[in-house]
Amino acid sequence: RFGTTGALPAEFNATLGTQGVPPNMNDRNLEELSRYVDPKLCDFLVDLVIDEGEGDFPALRREDWDVVLEAPFLDASKSKFPWRAFHVPGWSR
Repeated sequence: RFGTTGALPAEFNATLGTQGVPPNMNDRNLEELSRYVDPKLCDFLVDLVIDEGEGDFPALRREDWDVVLEAPFLDASKSKFPWRAFHVPGWSR
């Protein structure tokens, strides 16, 4: 269990369609413990590190993971409106 503790996505239940309410769902964005899996069963780890922080998975990041992709992330709290809405290739960071 890491990071935010809101409701996690669940697999689509074709039997219920889009109108049915799947088991273990709630309408209050409450944490649902049945959706967590053991990280050792995962092939990929997606994490967000802002500035010099450790991200949501500091212990897992110290394990033997191969970095497949790192990409810049726009931190809205550090970018001024309206300029964060514009990206100029080759000029924007």
